[in-house]
Amino acid sequence: MSSWQRYRIANTGHLIPAKPARPIRTDTSTITAADPAEPTQPSVMLSDFLAPLHQLAAAMESGATLPRAPLHDFAAAVENLGDQKAKFTVADLFWLANSWEGFGNRAQTPALASRCYRQSAAAYAFAMTIDSIALPDRNLAERRHQELSAKSIAALQLAAHPRPADSPPVSQTH
Repeated sequence: MSSWQRYRIANTGHLIPAKPARPIRTDTSTITAADPAEPTQPSVMLSDFLAPLHQLAAAMESGATLPRAPLHDFAAAVENLGDQKAKFTVADLFWLANSWEGFGNRAQTPALASRCYRQSAAAYAFAMTIDSIALPDRNLAERRHQELSAKSIAALQLAAHPRPADSPPVSQTH
């Protein structure tokens, strides 16, 4: 098999945004959105230290929205890995970024969504600091960092200035 291996992350309804599946290429893998009906076991080769995070993410599958408590637990687990000086790979950070973005898409409030998108952007920014990151991965990480930073700001603005329920969607007001 070439250096580009194809991986699928199972149950990515919350890990990868509900858009048409688009591959996320890293220097060692391609991660694509999987069919949500597939089993919960991941088929992507992530670092072993991410197993508890994957279990938390899988537990967050139930329910249409995510309240603060499970998001806080996930953030605490990520912070704990940082305290342990875990050595993240680019694929690990891309998975983490996709997880946070998916959580933001399902967050209970715009303020929580903003925090999730900010965490996602931070994971992409962290990926850009890895010396061994391939140029296409660096470019992807930079683009996604910018997109998610903007998405975080937009969600925060919505939290600060909610639109009345009877107002037309933003796309129809311009």
